[in-house]
Amino acid sequence: MKPDYRAARRHLMKADPKLNLVIKRIGPCELHSVAPKDPAQRRRYNQPARGEWVDLEPLEEPILCGYDEMRFTIPVWLWQAWRADAVTSQYGEADMGAIV
Repeated sequence: MKPDYRAARRHLMKADPKLNLVIKRIGPCELHSVAPKDPAQRRRYNQPARGEWVDLEPLEEPILCGYDEMRFTIPVWLWQAWRADAVTSQYGEADMGAIV
């Protein structure tokens, strides 16, 4: 079933007199593109490339070590939030060395 654009067309014709003339000259038409799909209905056939957004699963157990008052100068709540973040699962050896 094709969408009905008559209401939108009438609105545009009433809103702008110049556009009214153009729409009358062109006549009834349809949009040539389709509306974007709901994210749940989208299909992706290729793997995400570098730099593209991916959804990370929550951590089952933290990657970073526990809070040590002698080594860290940031507040405990900030360390716990950072430790629980799923992005820490993507850290490499250099990242871990820079943090700890």
